[in-house]
Amino acid sequence: MDWTNPLVYISAGVILVGAGLWAGRMEYFRTSAERMLTEIRDDIKRIFDRLPSAVISSASPNILTDLGRKVSSEIKAYDWANSQVASEHLTFRVKGKNQYEVQKFAFAYVKECFLPPEFIQAMQTSAYENGISYDEVLDVLGIELRDALNASLADEP
Repeated sequence: MDWTNPLVYISAGVILVGAGLWAGRMEYFRTSAERMLTEIRDDIKRIFDRLPSAVISSASPNILTDLGRKVSSEIKAYDWANSQVASEHLTFRVKGKNQYEVQKFAFAYVKECFLPPEFIQAMQTSAYENGISYDEVLDVLGIELRDALNASLADEP
């Protein structure tokens, strides 16, 4: 092979330019595919977010399913909710609110309030044994607290 021949250098240049163009197209394809997969993942997350909970019926108002009642019984959520209403004076905090606002308050309260370690352990055990998430156990508490608050509001003059 004659290294002084300009065709050798031209051929090498063409090969390098072609390889560079191919690499650029592959990079564009990779980023496009990455973007598309991110969109698909986000769509799937939105679909899962819209699936009904295993412990709450989608009826209006939300009520516990059979599994939700089982979890409530296991962790004694009804007793907990009534003790919270009595000891924390929660009825005063929801007085004058509509049903939706009471429910919203109850769900927020169960996520923020102090729960004793043994109660948290019981909730985690129930979640594990029933194949549900800890958040779904919190949803059970929220429904029970909402019902206790509504009963307390109905009893007031």
